[in-house]
This record gives sequence, C-alpha cells and structure tokens, in this order.
Amino acid sequence: MDRRRDLTTGFKTAFNIAFRISVVASVVAVIAVFAIGEGKLIPRGPISHSNPSAAPPAVDSSNGFPISKFSTAPEILIFDTVFPDLPVQLILFDGMPAISAGRGLSYVSNAQGTIHISDNLVANFVSDSLPEASVQSDFISDVPGEIHARAARGDTLWMSRIDAGPMVVLTLGLDSLVYSLWLSTASETEQKVLAVFDPQDGRLIRSGIFDSRYRNTLAVDEEGRSYLLDEWRVLTGRSADARPAFREFDLPLLGGGTLKTEDIRGKVTVVNFWASWCGPCREEMPQLAALDLALPEESFQVVTFNEDIQTRAAGAFLTEMNLSFEFVAMGRGSLKRRYGYVGLPHTVLLDRNARVVYSWTGFGREEQMLQLKNLAVREIGEAR
Repeated sequence: MDRRRDLTTGFKTAFNIAFRISVVASVVAVIAVFAIGEGKLIPRGPISHSNPSAAPPAVDSSNGFPISKFSTAPEILIFDTVFPDLPVQLILFDGMPAISAGRGLSYVSNAQGTIHISDNLVANFVSDSLPEASVQSDFISDVPGEIHARAARGDTLWMSRIDAGPMVVLTLGLDSLVYSLWLSTASETEQKVLAVFDPQDGRLIRSGIFDSRYRNTLAVDEEGRSYLLDEWRVLTGRSADARPAFREFDLPLLGGGTLKTEDIRGKVTVVNFWASWCGPCREEMPQLAALDLALPEESFQVVTFNEDIQTRAAGAFLTEMNLSFEFVAMGRGSLKRRYGYVGLPHTVLLDRNARVVYSWTGFGREEQMLQLKNLAVREIGEAR
C-alpha cells in the first residue's frame, strides 16, 4: 500500500491513544515544531492558466440582484504540491474542513480533541473543545453549487452558481477572495472542486478539480496559490520524500519484451491506463501522444498500460487510431485490482523516482491536458 496512507493511519492510531491517556504534552514535544525551509524561496510557476473554453456567465437580475450561472471559469487553478514557503490559509486537512479562527489560524477537530494549525503550518494538539470560529457570515451556501453574499441587514447582494455538489468549506482567503470547496457532481470519483470568487460581485475568478484519494489537505497563500499537501508532513515536519511510490510492476510489452519499474526511473513519466473498448480513451490518447512529442524525450515519456484481455484488440486499436507509443504494457484486465483505479481512462503523473505526483480518473479534455502538461513541465524543471 502507499507509504503515505500507512503513515497517516499510524498517526491516527497514535492520536487516539495520546488523548485517551492524557499525555498531549509528550505528543506536542515530538511534532509541534516545524520550520519551513531555510529562508530560501522556491521558484514556482503560475498559480493558474487561462481557460480557452471559458464562456461568459448567464446573468439574471430580475430579482433586484445579479444571479450568475457559470459553466466554466476564465482561469484554471494549478495545484502546487511543493511545500509552501509563504503563510497559508488551511482549507482542508486530511479530508476534514479547517475552521478559520482569524487570519491564517485554523482548527480541525475529532472526538478526541483539536489540532491548531498556524499560517506557517505548525501543528499543535490541544485537548479542549473546538474554539469559537471566525465565521464568514457574509457568504452563505445552502444549495449545492450555489453561493450568495448578503449585506449586514440581511439583503442578498449577489448569487453565483456553478456545476458542483454539496459545499465542504466556505472561507475568506488571505488574499481577501472567497474560497469555496465543493464535492464534484461526478459520483463515481472522489474529486473535489475549488472555486474562487470575487467578494464584491460574485465573479468566478478561477477554479480547479483535484482527486482527494491522492491528497486531501488543501491550503492557499496570500498570492492565491493553491497547495495540495501531505498532511503527515504538516503533523510531523517531515520532508515528504513521502510522495507515494507507484506500485512495482513487471509487465509484458505489446510486440515482445517486458517493462519493469526500474525501466521508467530517471524520467518524468505519464502512465495511462486504457482499453480498446473505452470511449474516452479514443479522445485522450491522441492528445497524450502529442504531449509525448511536445516535451523533451530525454526527460519525459508516456507509458501506456492496456487492460484488454486480448492483445490483438490493443494492437488493432492503436493501428486504427494511427498511434505509436514506445511502451505499451499489457495488463490483461489485472491492473484495476492492483492499482485501485475506479474507471478508464486513468492517468498518473510520476516524478523521476517513480513516485506519484498527481492522478486523474476519466478524461477532462482541455483542462486536464493543460494541468497535466503544466505539472509535467514543473517536474522536469525541478529535477534539473
């Protein structure tokens, strides 16, 4: 199983025991202190990229205030996975909503007690009850995908709607923008949607989707950069060599030979799980082939894992689509159980050490490919 999950499970067990025997002080002494970096800022890419398929919202002002329905955001968030070196506002911690208690200060709580997390991600355990939250009462969400702002006397100022499920978190960020986290409407995945609104007029500024099975701790800094973090590092101060390792493999290749995990180390790698009967794969794979050609061969590669039972079906598909990949590994229907994906296509970005950077289930078209390319370029740059 992936190392991060094992570590997180171990921590949760220790957390419960510590509270039961009332030795919080000893836990704090081990994990409370954490200093970010060595005073040197990490070079980072943009916080978002423009969305080529963005469309103006449909606006209805017949009720005396604007009701805006957004189908897409003009900017698509790029989630940073490198630990932040600026103060941040925690939004989600290990899947639990982070409660804001003032600028940059957050709390998360379970039945045993409360964790206080500062804006530089120093975690402290306290055994008392959850403190009074600094509630952003000016912004409300009562309906999935809907948020509205109200004046001090209770009048609605604006209402905005997006395609999303129930609200998870609604808070004001360090940059004074409204950050809303929603469950995705795609019921077969564990995706969450982060949408950023202008508090003055409800304009949707940017949004992004992430798969919470990989990372489920989210923070934003005062520049608007969004971070998907390893909660174990927040709790322990450990450097996350702890990116989860991609499970080892030794698979036959279409056309002969085998492909092993050690064969892909040294390059930033996209692993794409697909099958000839998968409809979205027909749309995604030509774009993966184009990405393979667009990025430098010496530092990037696309490896495909086919799930057809019959080898000839995979070969016929590639011939029909006029596609050619250097590595087409044959799983013959055995990989879903091993890798735990919920559907095809399933795409995983790996760093040069074959550790998981990010993963996608399904095909998100332009948004997903732009995010994949940006993350891959960042990994290539950081590894130099």
